[in-house]
Amino acid sequence: GFGGYYNFQHFESPGTEWAFEVYFGATGSGYLNAGASQVAGFDFDPDTWIFCDQIIDLTNDWTQLYIDGELLYEWPFSYQASSQTGTLQLGGINFYAGAPTGETATYYFDDINVTVLEPGSGAAIINLTPTVLIENINAGTTTTDMINIENTGEEALDFGVVVTYPDDSKNAIAENKIKHSEVVLTNVPVQSQTAKPGGSPEPSDDVVLNYDGENSSAVGLNNGGPMRVAANFTADLVSDYIGMELSSIEVYINDQPISTTAKVWKYGTVALPGPGEMIYEEAWTPVAMSWQTATLSDPVLVTGGDFWVGYEVDHDPATFPAGTDAGPAHPQGDWISTGPGWHHLSDNPDLNYNWNIRANLTGDPIVQWLSVDPMSGTVEVGENTDVEVSFDASELGAGTYYAELVVNSNDPQNTQIIVPVNLGVIPGIDEISKTAVMIYPNPANSFINVKGDHEIYTVELFNLTGQEVYNSEVNELTHTIATDQLDKGVYLLKATLKDGVVTQRVTIQ
Repeated sequence: GFGGYYNFQHFESPGTEWAFEVYFGATGSGYLNAGASQVAGFDFDPDTWIFCDQIIDLTNDWTQLYIDGELLYEWPFSYQASSQTGTLQLGGINFYAGAPTGETATYYFDDINVTVLEPGSGAAIINLTPTVLIENINAGTTTTDMINIENTGEEALDFGVVVTYPDDSKNAIAENKIKHSEVVLTNVPVQSQTAKPGGSPEPSDDVVLNYDGENSSAVGLNNGGPMRVAANFTADLVSDYIGMELSSIEVYINDQPISTTAKVWKYGTVALPGPGEMIYEEAWTPVAMSWQTATLSDPVLVTGGDFWVGYEVDHDPATFPAGTDAGPAHPQGDWISTGPGWHHLSDNPDLNYNWNIRANLTGDPIVQWLSVDPMSGTVEVGENTDVEVSFDASELGAGTYYAELVVNSNDPQNTQIIVPVNLGVIPGIDEISKTAVMIYPNPANSFINVKGDHEIYTVELFNLTGQEVYNSEVNELTHTIATDQLDKGVYLLKATLKDGVVTQRVTIQ
């Protein structure tokens, strides 16, 4: 008189991708969801032990399900329970208190065995050198460096590199402010409505990032409760807007939720679908049946990596708080989470929509002085490849600049490696016209003498990160700098005279 249920999942994090589902009904009939709903059915004897055997071949993307020794069905293991797209990996098995609709679950399980029929190959292993990049160049010049990516594992290594400019970086503002632009899908005729369409919000004065069309429908959980919805604005999409700030979020709220919280997350990893660390959240009270703007009290900087924008709603049963367009879904516009994992709303073919989520960016983009080539690639087993890193100080003033290279890979132990990048921009070296200056001794120990053929107005000393460590008004033909309190290393001495500027490297021992 009771039913039962179990499922296999592609990820260790539960609720991300169901590989397949097996239902056992109270009257002795069951069915399988694999690639679509109820692709195969079977009969069994209630009140007896039922032997279920899954043969999973990850190498050839194939799986078989046997019920009491008889083959029920076989299909690609990368399929999800409700769609024919998914991730080719085995994450876990979930014994859940579920049963066919309308039935009560009470069942028992025992003697769970996992047997390796044929050992698979080991994973890819990434080795990255160097793990920090430091360059010092003159203003107005360029240079390049290399990062070597080696694969010492047993599978091909797939990698991608993204340049980011974090909050604590010193970066020049680009001269031309980017004006209003949109990334939207072509709207299609409304197919069905569970909400009253609300059109589109007024455009922002700066940049609007979105995947959705006009509001057309809305979504809620059958039993109510909390759910999170988000759009992922990828690195290639935001590349022109680095340095601007996410200042507000626009969403369409249909039925009034119990509570609503705006959320922003950092990029995740290739190993697990969904966002990474949450970097912003703020509760606000929206008005139902309208477009709503959540203004961020502390705007979030666009650094160059993916960032996820969305909100969490807690709602009553039989309500539909989260507004959507009419579809079709964009791969990054329909993310949903009802637990620890994330998946796509469109995994349900009847909900092929995008969330009504729009990210408003304000401010000015920065000068992007760092680039890599190639940005992605594959390294075969035992091989290595070089990624060229280019530094461009043609639009930068003297100073220290900071960025990060985010290296993603399919190495399960190192899915994401951060490579800090420091760039020191040294004031440009001017031509020596008719001005002659002697700077000695060089290398120096405790002092440096500066002697000019004309009156020296000022003497400045910079370290190779562009920081000024000494400045003096001279107004004489000679000047002495005490160096015993300075760190050992290479410096740039700049002497300003009536007829010009002389800049020379000096070494302090």
